[in-house]
Parts: sequence; structure tokens; C-alpha cells
Amino acid sequence: EVVYKFTPTDAGTYWWHAHYGAQYIDGLRGPLIIRNPNDPHKGEYDEELTIQLTDWYHTQSEILTSNFLNNIVNPDGDEPVWETSLLNGLGNFNCAKTKLVCNTTQPVTRFNFIPGKRYRLRIINMAAFAAYDFSIDNHQMKVIEVDGVDTVTSSVINMIKINVAQRYSVIVTADAGNGNFWMRAKSIFGNPWTSLPKGSFPKGFNPNVVATVTYTNTQYATPLSQPWTQITRINDIMLVPYVSQKVKLIPDVTFLIQFGIY
Repeated sequence: EVVYKFTPTDAGTYWWHAHYGAQYIDGLRGPLIIRNPNDPHKGEYDEELTIQLTDWYHTQSEILTSNFLNNIVNPDGDEPVWETSLLNGLGNFNCAKTKLVCNTTQPVTRFNFIPGKRYRLRIINMAAFAAYDFSIDNHQMKVIEVDGVDTVTSSVINMIKINVAQRYSVIVTADAGNGNFWMRAKSIFGNPWTSLPKGSFPKGFNPNVVATVTYTNTQYATPLSQPWTQITRINDIMLVPYVSQKVKLIPDVTFLIQFGIY
């Protein structure tokens, strides 16, 4: 057992991962939460949960990297495409589409909500390429932290877009009454960093992942809830750091030279 001891300088939601080649996408990664004893949002939530979103590949990263860099195997330089996604390590795949050992009854991650409680969800995108739209059916949320920086509590929204390595903290109130609800992370395509090679999907491709939210006064069942049809998102540019960030007064010389200003 190896124990690393260090003194953090910034509180917030972070994550750790292996860094030998692309090794972390094989699963060697996890959350790193540094809690602030003077959390400015402490009175706004009762409990916290960590949500880890990842893309998942059925081929080891060493082979993926080798094929990606091989101009004979991959003449167009296309990035590897994931087979499915995971939420806190669990997801689903059509076992008929693979010859690998596969469990058709694999459960999804389940969360129990107590009616009236306010939950801080620390959402971390640990994927290699996948960006996600994250939401919970019938539940709204407010952003209070982005990438380790506390923000002034945002307006009410029902979906966030989270790119690779990003982290968001949101507050969700368990106010949907009794029932079972889907928590959803839907892969985003069409941007330069989320494009797929010429529409080439892996066999059985399942880019999205779900988990369930069950209220404690409700018997668990497969949710029948529907995704949001009217989407409300936060404009990240409008988020305000809880503590004002000082502006650097001395010009960055490298930046000035790069643009030919002397």
C-alpha cells in the first residue's frame, strides 16, 4: 500500500488518474474531493453524492493507442470510439453484440433520495473523449461549483453539459414526490472534439448511460419517467466566482510577443 500525503491549497471537486500512456481509460481513476471547512454553500445542502461519468472501451488502451497512431490501420487519424458509457462504474451493453464475457442482467447505479432533502451532486467527467448532457427526470438543479471554483448559486436549470475532465457541483432538491426516476448522461456528438469517424459506430454502440433515483418511501421499479423536453442550461460565462478573482495587472510578455505587440 502506498500512501501519498500532501497539503492541498484549493478545496473543490477534482479527480486522479494513472498517466502511463492512455492507461487511465482502462479504469485506473477516481474522485479526489477536498472539502472546505468554510464551505460558502454549506447551508444550502444536506448531503452530497459523487457522480463519475466515463466512456468505456472493450479494447485495452495500449492497443487502442497503437492502432490510433498506425497510419496503415488508421490512415485518417480517427480517434478511438467507445462502446458504451458508465455512471459510477456501471452501464449496459447488448451482449448479443460482443463475444466478450458479458452480463445481460448488469444493474445500473441506484441512488436513494429522502423526500425534502437537498443533495449536492459532485459530477465528474473522467472520459477519454465523451462529453455528456447530464440531467435527472423531474428534478431541477442549481450550479454552485465549476472545476474546483465555488460560484454564486446559479439560477434554476435542468441540464448541464460537461466536457472531458470538467467537474460541476449542483444542488438538487428531492421534491418530485414518490417514484423512480432516470438520471441520464447522454453523449454529445457533432463538435470537433466529439465527432465520430465518418459515422463509424462500434458494433452494439451504446453511447449513453442511465442510473436510477428512487425515493425512500417508494418500492424500487424500472422508472417510467421521461426526459426533459424544455431544456434550461446555465450560461457558464455568466457564472460568478464566490470569491472575486484578482486580475493580473502585469501583461503576459509571451502573449504580447506572439501577437506581434512589442
